[in-house]
Amino acid sequence: MKKRTIILVATAVLVALTAIFVESAPTTPDPSIISSPVSEIACAIKNALVHIVGALAAVIFAAAGLRWVASRDDPGKRKQARDTMVHALIGLVIVAIADALVGAMGSFRTCA
Repeated sequence: MKKRTIILVATAVLVALTAIFVESAPTTPDPSIISSPVSEIACAIKNALVHIVGALAAVIFAAAGLRWVASRDDPGKRKQARDTMVHALIGLVIVAIADALVGAMGSFRTCA
């Protein structure tokens, strides 16, 4: 249980640091960055993947919640559903951190 708590706290700290890093990034696009069709396509793919993974994580989380409710008194099914919910949330946090880090990179700062 301690190991899980340490991992959750470390994840929360990483998310907070990422948010601070992204907030301190310049808000205006760098004029030296030239928008090209390749960067626009990469930006569109990144945004689409973030939205798809976010929606998928929400569906998995909801399905696991329904499994948890339907498990009633079976501790094995309840634990499996809870673990699925935790894994969906961890995946969502990882995607959010990756999106923030990629967005902070030079050529993706113009990505909306």
